[in-house]
Amino acid sequence: NVKQNGKHGYAFYQKSGSEKDAGQREKNDIKQIKQIISERNEGKGAFSVNFDRMQVLYKYMNRADRTNGSRTGFFRIMLERADGNAVEDEVMSAFEDMLIRNLKKNDVVSAYGGCFFVLFAAGSEDEYETALQGIADAWNGEGRGDQYKLTYEIDRVG
Repeated sequence: NVKQNGKHGYAFYQKSGSEKDAGQREKNDIKQIKQIISERNEGKGAFSVNFDRMQVLYKYMNRADRTNGSRTGFFRIMLERADGNAVEDEVMSAFEDMLIRNLKKNDVVSAYGGCFFVLFAAGSEDEYETALQGIADAWNGEGRGDQYKLTYEIDRVG
């Protein structure tokens, strides 16, 4: 283009229309997209997300439950000091780690407002209670049951 329009000039390379379309098709290749959005280091236990993502997942599970007739549980778990003081950040972090380890990979955990929220993928109230009792036992088994009180609320999505 520069040669055709005189000497001592310059131009920036720009893809032609067909080159742009081919490049865009390559960017939208399903294998590449899957690689971009897939979880690379899956880890063990529940899926931990920020609260904004929890809201999106809750809405999705609500739709899925209404459509499929499944019964996703929704828990609010509160950790309080026995003496009434605020729970230390490192204790909250340790509790969250224990919570993630003791739930299944298809469960979702999010911390918000000093509480933990869980989307529990099992289906019956008995399974909800069993899972929460297992969490309480695991926490108390770490020797923290005397210092911290664990309470929870159970509901269903939708």
